[in-house]
Amino acid sequence: MPVTVAECEISEAVVIRANQSVRAAAKLMESHNTDLVVVVDKDAIAGVVTATDLVWRVYAVGGTGNDEISGVCDGDVVVASTQDRVSDVVDKVQETGARRVLVHDDGDLIGTLAREDLFERTGRPVKAVSPHVVGSRFAQRSRETVAVG
Repeated sequence: MPVTVAECEISEAVVIRANQSVRAAAKLMESHNTDLVVVVDKDAIAGVVTATDLVWRVYAVGGTGNDEISGVCDGDVVVASTQDRVSDVVDKVQETGARRVLVHDDGDLIGTLAREDLFERTGRPVKAVSPHVVGSRFAQRSRETVAVG
């Protein structure tokens, strides 16, 4: 029987509003011991921000902690359902180069899944090249909508 996303170790999704500051995002990352926050704008996912994004997209270009996080977030995200087969998600991660997957259950964001967790479940190496898009009904601002499963 195929392994589904629901059977993987799904990490808590740390969410920040699009109009909050870069500093607020950094503080959330620290307090939740994570390097990723999900940016939401009016109940829709606007994108994700990683700690690396804060360095390269804010501080390296002269930005400050007062900048709005919406100006930094990457709107290209991979989204999977808890019912999707892990092998299908691995294929999409390989295709897009994504490092993280946002996981939903019946349209509600429930967490994130790292590519390392996908590898644990499949035994297949999962390489990441660059982030890209896979949409879902709650990832409203995606540039492309492609079902994982």
